[in-house]
Amino acid sequence: MGVCLINPVKVALVGIEDRELLDFLIGYSWHPRLHVGDNPSKEWLEEEADIFLLNGSMNTIYDLLLRIKKPVILYGEPHYVENLQDLSSWPAWVIYPSRAPLVLLVALGQQLLRQERHLEELKYSLEKTKNKLEERILIEQAKGVLMEHLDITESEAYQRMRNSAMKERKSVRDIAQTIMMFSEMRSPNP
Repeated sequence: MGVCLINPVKVALVGIEDRELLDFLIGYSWHPRLHVGDNPSKEWLEEEADIFLLNGSMNTIYDLLLRIKKPVILYGEPHYVENLQDLSSWPAWVIYPSRAPLVLLVALGQQLLRQERHLEELKYSLEKTKNKLEERILIEQAKGVLMEHLDITESEAYQRMRNSAMKERKSVRDIAQTIMMFSEMRSPNP
């Protein structure tokens, strides 16, 4: 057997009752959860799974893809391709022919999981960068208010905010927010 790079993988199977596939996945440290039928409940779909393996009618697949927020492998025949063009914005899904070697299914699943984790890391990094930029803008605005009202230089304005932050045991961002709040309260409403 091969080595599973992301251990153990929790895989939810919908519309698949292939015993050979189940045994193969278990051999690669994939832990399958099988749903018999083609319309799992919302609760079943929300249970923790790393990846979904789906098979069924086009309507069922489309409905499930709209409800699943994890990587998906469509296990079946490639006739799905022409019917799924409007899902091009879906973050991680692929069609895997049921007659292809199963070892490739595991490798493909691992790649989808790495891709999903990488996207999550990028989203987190983007959010941190966005917050830092917002903080920087807020601090610059607060410095501008201090410079205007106290007739001081930019570095003096920042030094005063930094000193206040240390004295009050707050962040410079908190001090900048307070300055902006008081500035807005003092300015006449248009």
